[in-house]
Amino acid sequence: MSSTFNPADIRGFARKNGGLLDHEFITNCPPDIQPNTRIIGVCGVTDTVGMAAPGRDGWFHSDMWAFHGLLRDSTNFKAAHQLWFTACSPRYLVDRYKEYLHGPRNGERRVVLERANLEDHERPKDIRVCQPGELLERCLASLKDEIEKAHQLHQQVLVLIFGHGDEDTYGIAIGGDNQANAPRLNRDRLESVLNSSVDTCLVTTSCFSGGWVVTPKYESRRQSRARFNLTMITGAGEANISLSWAMSLSAGRRAGGGMLASCLIQALMTSSEESSDFVKMWTAYEDRVTRDANGEPISDNPTYITMCNKIHENLKKIHPSLWQEHKFSFAAQDDKWDSEWRTRTGFPLLNYRERWEALRIVHPGVEIYPAHITDDEKAGGSLSFTEKALIQAKALHYVHIHPGYEDQPDFVEFRRLAEGEEYFPSRMRELAFILDYRITLMSWAVDYVAFMNLTFPGGVSFKTDAWKADVLTQANSADPFISSVGREKWTKYEDIRNLVNKSMVFRAPDRVQGPSFLKPKDYLAIALVESGLSKKEILKRLDKVKMVVGVGIMYNAQLPIAKATIQATEVRSARHKVSEAIKSVGLRLRSLSPSKSPRRRLD
Repeated sequence: MSSTFNPADIRGFARKNGGLLDHEFITNCPPDIQPNTRIIGVCGVTDTVGMAAPGRDGWFHSDMWAFHGLLRDSTNFKAAHQLWFTACSPRYLVDRYKEYLHGPRNGERRVVLERANLEDHERPKDIRVCQPGELLERCLASLKDEIEKAHQLHQQVLVLIFGHGDEDTYGIAIGGDNQANAPRLNRDRLESVLNSSVDTCLVTTSCFSGGWVVTPKYESRRQSRARFNLTMITGAGEANISLSWAMSLSAGRRAGGGMLASCLIQALMTSSEESSDFVKMWTAYEDRVTRDANGEPISDNPTYITMCNKIHENLKKIHPSLWQEHKFSFAAQDDKWDSEWRTRTGFPLLNYRERWEALRIVHPGVEIYPAHITDDEKAGGSLSFTEKALIQAKALHYVHIHPGYEDQPDFVEFRRLAEGEEYFPSRMRELAFILDYRITLMSWAVDYVAFMNLTFPGGVSFKTDAWKADVLTQANSADPFISSVGREKWTKYEDIRNLVNKSMVFRAPDRVQGPSFLKPKDYLAIALVESGLSKKEILKRLDKVKMVVGVGIMYNAQLPIAKATIQATEVRSARHKVSEAIKSVGLRLRSLSPSKSPRRRLD
């Protein structure tokens, strides 16, 4: 007999008015037919300035080529139609970067794109290579056409989007020369090509992609309301970033694809293998009985809610805290969580494990993946010794403020810069813009804590990741008392973090300031949690900060706690190293202490 499950337990959001907290859906159902799916995939990362390199944003390409290989047509499966859009052909990527991996650093990593499997990707002739400036428009035009055809032929549509997401608008960067000038796929543009009568599933690995699942006004799971009536699987919550697997020096400074992609692939493997007609595809056998003695259907295929739970459990198995950090989000079109998994998603029944295990395994080695420099990067002019020293000093300071996610590609790049590695001038200048934004934002967070008169013994170097890990360790403790205390504290942190996010006291980055930087919000939320203040008092103090920000004024922070924070040993040590690096070029480091002036603009 099938059991039941509540989607709200794994961040499942309703598509109709009202939430899902009081709704249970069956975990198994009668077998359905193989879906006749039209598949559209797009990777928004281009290589004009080398961002498709495996050590930069190449993990998005790892995701796309992993799914392209798993979903390729074969004698056992043929999609109604497939189109995969990219600015970088698989042959170009192999010629330039050799290979792309997928999987966790401390687990099994497979090569999803290399010269040996290049023919598997090129043979179907379903890849559309576009100019960076045309990638989004070409993809949207084809998606509109595919949805219209699916409507006429009663077919499903599966859309897979791999690209950076914006914190404020949830837009996804598709094409362009880099993330700064990339056109954005926003919710309005997607909505313009959809048809509510076509079963459509959207999978996206972007940061903040949970914002596509729930309209911000209705973020509560009890009151969640759909922006789109689609089936959705997203790699992050509306206020969370989506992470790649950790960078690995032993595998050549390459990130191994995204966490959502890995968890989804594993869920596809087990969902297929638990389906009643799985074996029918590989060995001859008589049709099994599908009804019991009373004529009732035997519900022995996993439902969509079961598949979502598998994705959730796969991430928790790797590390319990990853689920709370990512907040994968789910939705089911028309709230049909109890439909069979392939019916709801459009993913076909395949022997995914056989296809995955046919890929080459990468074992740890000593190779350091070579840097690849593009002509555009070379054409960036030159930097003086003074400019280089200043940028590297900023990178050193940034590394010492413990920004979090220190196994991710962008931090590794900053750490290498801080250690003295040089990039071409154009890239150095890009990194300088990002560093200025992040260092300044973190100093604002310390200023806000002082302005709120919070007794919090932490400064810019406070390790927010360590604090969160400690609380989550408590929450997952086998000791009931410790677990209860940890869960209560984490719930309080999440509630306050949501208030900080909604307050908009930290400006989102513009397009030259890189991806969102979340440590300042985490830091302020943690300080408020540790303050013991009531929610009412927290809102009151956040409102005061909003008022100050709104009129563009900083404040006179002469409080003892503010001075103590700035003079903390770890902070002073990091700042001393930066100062020493800058002395040699005769420059003065801008103070990150709270302003002594009663008026200081926030811009």
